[in-house]
Amino acid sequence: MKNISFWLSQNKTFFSRIAAILLLAAQFAVQADVAGNVSTDISRLVGIVIDTKPITVIEATSMEPVCKLILINHHATGGEFWWGKLKDHPLLNKPEYSMARNAMWLHHYCWGKLAKFRYFFEKNKTLRAHFLGSWFNEMDFSIKSMLEHNPNYPYRHVFYTELAENYYFNHKYDLGITQARKAVEANAKHPKAYEILADCYMKAGDKKKALDSVNEGLKRAFPTKGLKNRYSELGGKLPYPGQNPNTSAQKEEQASPAKSTE
Repeated sequence: MKNISFWLSQNKTFFSRIAAILLLAAQFAVQADVAGNVSTDISRLVGIVIDTKPITVIEATSMEPVCKLILINHHATGGEFWWGKLKDHPLLNKPEYSMARNAMWLHHYCWGKLAKFRYFFEKNKTLRAHFLGSWFNEMDFSIKSMLEHNPNYPYRHVFYTELAENYYFNHKYDLGITQARKAVEANAKHPKAYEILADCYMKAGDKKKALDSVNEGLKRAFPTKGLKNRYSELGGKLPYPGQNPNTSAQKEEQASPAKSTE
């Protein structure tokens, strides 16, 4: 805590201060979770070198709760493997940490998500290519480990979607389609999988299948803004698939700005 308070006093830029304040708030928010030798102090992540670069405050605060927990206890507590401390810990019964249950390989997923974050924000082309590769390697390893140790892992759709998205940015659209389909098969209510599936079909030049994928997602999953935007961009007509025509029309009318009478 003292380290972050000092860091805040020394960094004067607006974004640096905001990031530090978020980190302080996160520290206070997770103190109730501390038990035994398990740490939830995310300030301990800042400065740890993973994949050639130290973790920044913004990277630490942007991580999923489960990845914060895992990486803190994997990297910042004396080098002990996180699984030994957390596998039977009651923290994993909480929804935000449940992804770690029966998933001793999950730190690879977290490393992959960190690489993904860096890929999107890195300006250097060489480093971007490196992080795109790291993102792929960690997700690919996570899937292989899952299939070997826990093939019915309830979050496997998340892994497949991540790999599909990586293939999309690697311009390997056929492979992206395959992984996105696996995600849909694993969990038909995961909207991100349909979004990536549609994007891959679009880049592959098949607009019809792209729209079919969005239609499927709107019918079977939650109608996210991403799915609705793709539906409109692909020429879909209201009402959205799976919605009551009258209800949909009313909502669209209410959401539209009032027409000017000038």
